[in-house]
Formats: sequence, C-alpha cells, structure tokens
Amino acid sequence: MDRAEEAVTLATYEVVRELLLVQQRNEQIVEDMADVASVQDISSASIEKLLRVSRENEIVSGGVWFEPYTEKDDEENFSYFYHREDNGMFIEMRDYQKKTETSYRDMEYYVLAKQLKEGETFWTKAYIDPVTKVRMITVVSPVFRKEKFVGVASLDIKLVHKQKQIFSQLIDSNERYFLLADRAGELLIYSDELLSIGVTPKSLKSSELESSYPFSNFLFYHELSDGNSTLADILTSTSADFSEDEAKQLAYELEHKDNRHHEQLLFHSKIVMDDPIFHEPTVMAAFYFPHASWHMLIAIPEHVILKDTIAVYDKIMIITAIFALVATLMGYLLIRMSIVKPLQSITEQVQAIELDQDVEIKLNDKSEIGLLAESFNMGMKELNTAREKERRNEALLMQQSKMAAMGEMLDAVAHQWKQPLNALSMYAELIKIDYEDGEVDQAYIEQFQKDIETQINHMTDTLGTFRAFFRPTKELHAFELHQVIDDVLLLAKDELTKNTINVEVIEEGKLELFGSENEFKHLLLNIINNAKDAFNDNGIKNRNITIRIITDDKKSRLEIEDSAGGIPESVIENVFKAHFTTKEEGKGTGIGLYMSSQIAQKHHAELRVENRENGACFIVDFTPLSFHS
Repeated sequence: MDRAEEAVTLATYEVVRELLLVQQRNEQIVEDMADVASVQDISSASIEKLLRVSRENEIVSGGVWFEPYTEKDDEENFSYFYHREDNGMFIEMRDYQKKTETSYRDMEYYVLAKQLKEGETFWTKAYIDPVTKVRMITVVSPVFRKEKFVGVASLDIKLVHKQKQIFSQLIDSNERYFLLADRAGELLIYSDELLSIGVTPKSLKSSELESSYPFSNFLFYHELSDGNSTLADILTSTSADFSEDEAKQLAYELEHKDNRHHEQLLFHSKIVMDDPIFHEPTVMAAFYFPHASWHMLIAIPEHVILKDTIAVYDKIMIITAIFALVATLMGYLLIRMSIVKPLQSITEQVQAIELDQDVEIKLNDKSEIGLLAESFNMGMKELNTAREKERRNEALLMQQSKMAAMGEMLDAVAHQWKQPLNALSMYAELIKIDYEDGEVDQAYIEQFQKDIETQINHMTDTLGTFRAFFRPTKELHAFELHQVIDDVLLLAKDELTKNTINVEVIEEGKLELFGSENEFKHLLLNIINNAKDAFNDNGIKNRNITIRIITDDKKSRLEIEDSAGGIPESVIENVFKAHFTTKEEGKGTGIGLYMSSQIAQKHHAELRVENRENGACFIVDFTPLSFHS
C-alpha cells in the first residue's frame, strides 16, 4: 500500500500543480479588477483590458457590479460586464439586468462577495448563468471605496475548457478515471468512464448514486463543519441560491476564511478491491483544495501502478534460480571434501563476511560441523533481516516526510510563480498596445527585455531549487552550510511571508560539511516548519527565527532559535522520538523531528533542543567527522 500511495502521488503531481495555477491565476485577475474598480469614475475599457490580458480560454465572462446608484447617479442596476464570444473576443453586455427577472444582487456570487474583506476572494459552486446560459463557476472579490462596500468584481470560469491541459496524462489512458467537483458535489470536470455508472454533472451526491458508489464519503465532504447560524440566516434570507445546509457550511468557511488561506492541500488514498469502473483492485486518491472548496478524485488500477515492480520481481526470480543452481553444484563438490576442508572453508568465509553482507556459509555436512554452520547462517539471516527492516522503515519515514514537505513546497512554488506569470502576461499585452500607440522604440525594447529576463530568472531559480530539493541522490559530497540555508529560505519564502515570520541569518564563520546536501536541507526545513506551526498554534504576534552558524574553540554548531514560546518541559525529552507529536490529530505525524535527528547522525552530528528566553532553540553539534577533509 505504501508503494502504491507513493506511485499515485507522483502520477497526480502535474494535475495538482495545473489546478493550483488555474485557481491562483484567476484569483489574481479578479483582485486586479477589484483594485481598478476601487477608483472613482472608472471606464469600461479598463475592465475589458484586464480580461484581454489573460489569454487563458477558461474565462468565459467577467465584470464589475455595483450597489444602487453608486457608479451612475441615475441608474439603480449598473455593471461593466463582458462576455467572451466564440471568436475569443470580449463583448460588453450593457443590458444584462434587463434580460433576467433575478437581480444580480440576489445571486450567490454577489451575496458571498458582500461578506468578504477588501482584498479577499471566494469561489462559488457551479451554476448556469440566467442570461448567457453558460454553466460555470465564479471567483469574486469585493470592491471598496474609502472603506465602503460599493460592488463586486467577478470572473466566470468554465474549467471543462482546460480539461485536456490539466488532465493530459490521464485522458490519454483508458486505465484511469478522474473527477473534479465543487463544494456542493456538482461535477466541474470528469472522464468519460464515469458515464457508464450514471454519473452526471449534478449526480455526485445524489441518493441513487451514493447508495451504490459512495464517492463523496471517500472525498472530504464529511469532514466539513457547520458555521455561525446568524450568518447562515443572512445568506438564506438574501438569496434563494442557498439551501439551509449549504448556508451553514458557507457560514463556517466565511467565518474561518483567514485560516483557510493557510490550509494545506488535503490528500488521502486507499485501495478499493472491486472498483465500480475497472472491477479490480484500484488505488483511489482524494484531494481537497481548501481555498476554492474543490474536491478531486483520481483512480488508477493497482496492476498499472505495480507492473514495473512485478517486472523487477520476475528478474529477481530468474537471478535467484541461477544462484540456486550454482549453490547446488557447489554443494555436490563439498560432499567430497574431508572434515578439515569444511573447517577451513568455514573459517575463511567467516573472516570474509562483512557486517551488512547478506551471505551464508555454504557447507553440505550433516555432522556437528554442519550444524555449527547452519546455526551461524540462521543467526546471520536474523541479524541481516533486522537490519534490512530497520533500513526500510527509515527509508519509508524519510519518504513520508518528503511527501509531506512536497505538498507545502508545491503551494510555495505556485505562489512564488503567480506574480511573475501575471507580470509576463501583462507585458505581452502591453507591448502590443504600446506598439499600436507608437510608443515602442529601442530603449523600450531594451527595458522590456530586462523586465522579462528578471521575471524568468526568478521563476527559473525557484524551480531549480525545488527540483534539486526533491531529486533523489545517494552520492555524498562537500557542500557549504550557508548555501543550504539560502536554498531552504528560498523554498520557504512564501510560507514565511504569509505567516509574517522574520528570519535573520548570522554567520560567524564558514562551514563546509560532507554528506547529503538534500537531506540536510530536509533537516532545516522540518525545524522551520515546526516553528511556523508553533507561532500559529500559540498565537504569537512577534514572529522571529534566528539561524546562527557558530565556529568557536568549543565546537562548531548550527542554531535555529524561534520566539514561539518554547516547548513544555514535560515533553521536551520526547520530541525526537518517532511518531511523537503534540499537535492535534491530523495536523502532525511525529516524523519530522525524528527524521531530522537521524539525518544529523548520518552527518556525524547531534541534534538537540533547549528552551531559551523567548522560545525553543534547536542545535546541531558537529564533530570533526562532519567536515570534508
């Protein structure tokens, strides 16, 4: 099961990355629209220009909607609304409100946006627009002028247009199926294989489907909670688009929105023995995107995931058979030898065996000498089995710790790429507009080239550091400790910024270590993430992390000190034990610090912790063997 979970995680990495980029790109666009609309007397052209900047075809419409008599003194229902035609052009629809009896201020997207703070965004469930007749989802952001709510910026998305791009690796194979649903259980994207069991866009949580194929129970719907009843009553009384249960759930999401911005992507998987599509053991993976309230399910038959493993197993069986044949021949020859020869053979083989070698003494003798050799072989097998089990457990813990870090790093890379991607998209549109206005000359081109190179270099550095961190390597080499710290801080930059954590690095000297650079990055990242969680759990406002490289006469060491309040003395002795955690269930595995201590030992160092004035200080004490000679 562990190998299957690892394989399905790697197989779905690109899908998760594409969905996060779609979500964050469109949130940035609607935030920009709200910023533009916050200025008095805006023009419709400015809204249309923002829509044109995005070349992504998932955007089907968008605009800004105002409170009564806010934008125009003589118009109660005024909006700048654009709809994308079949030719890809955005056309302004000035008579939107006249084409429907429902006021746009009573629709879900407007009612939800009215509950947000300035600069926040929120995603609706899937719905059919009463005027354009397009089935879509909408991301919204409120418009404020001088701290007063005056309207809503909206961006309408049809994700089915992005299905081939997002799920490209899964669409090309008939041995996989997938679905993406909104918070109400309506499908946004799904593979054709699901049609065979009666899945339709509105049927994921229907009683008929749930009784046979309870997909939503495997997803994360059952883990969500009811929220503020007063806010729920406001939602149901304001718009007919909300059911009572849905209003309670939305009230919870709105009430805890600040926390949801920092929530990580949720993931779990299981093996279904009789899958409803493939009718064979299948690995199902469920994902939850907390900010957009999207639920994703991907299913891959177990034999597809494990076929490479089976091929390797077949090769091992052939090699084992060959070795067995050779051993039989050797045994035949040993029968002819005298007692002296077996004793000499035993002595020579015992002297040649290294501590971790999985070998045995080959001796075909039923006398006391044979029994002695047999007892020795059994003892060696038990010893090597115990050592191999320990190595496998350590490798599994390391992989689990890295996979947990990958979820956080994916979010960090996506956030760090969001601004450069938006800037590149804006530059591409601006050069066309400026060329048409006659503003493009040699100086303009040179500045344009520098701006583009700056954004691309930032994206390349971020991706290179991320790939290096997760690239498996067994080669040991010398590396600079300060470079490891710089790489980890680059990877964690977005999380540190989001959580308002200030990091200061103090170098009292240069240290060159010898070992695995990636593993040492993992050690440092685990400690920084623990400090981040402690800041949030303890409600610390003044958040500081100090990293010191110390080289003095006593001992060279690395210190990571935080201001998160420290570790209770009752548990501080247990923090490096495997599976020990003080966090709530579901928020901690107890693997991170244990693996960090193991990594320190591999580098001939000791990881320890002590409480200081404002918080905890993790200390890595190096020995002479830690350094490259």
